Amino acid sequence: MAYSREPWDFMNEFHEEFNRLFRSFVKRTQGLGVMGEACLVPRVDVFEQKGKLVVEIEVPGLRPEEIKITASRDFIVVEGEKGKRERSPAEGKTNYLCMERDFGRFRRAIELPIPGNTSEIVAELKGGVLRLVMPKVEERRGTKRTINIEYQDKEE
Repeated sequence: MAYSREPWDFMNEFHEEFNRLFRSFVKRTQGLGVMGEACLVPRVDVFEQKGKLVVEIEVPGLRPEEIKITASRDFIVVEGEKGKRERSPAEGKTNYLCMERDFGRFRRAIELPIPGNTSEIVAELKGGVLRLVMPKVEERRGTKRTINIEYQDKEE
């Protein structure tokens, strides 16, 4: 039995295989920073609740003094570092058989989908989740307006 192929089948298969390899590469390198060193990428939820804008960031194992938060009207940046647990000499030499926990620096810039009054942010760290709550700003960014153009037909 003869097998018939359309002229572009090879290119379609190549395209699909390339996409599969690219997705695989992205999954393996997700969370790698400059020069391939591991960096954390904390998960984030942004939502509205009772007229306020709420941002929740997963930062398990961190204390408030290990986290830095900066904010502008449209962005919140959360930075920190999760260090490895120091073992005491009394515990003896540690030979890890499996290590799945992530350690290292992180920096997450979160674009606010609606403007928030970042000068009134209240931050709370509870159960490994950093919760930032702020009032919403009624004024929307990107307000549309018409600009008049002055035109002079002759040079003066």
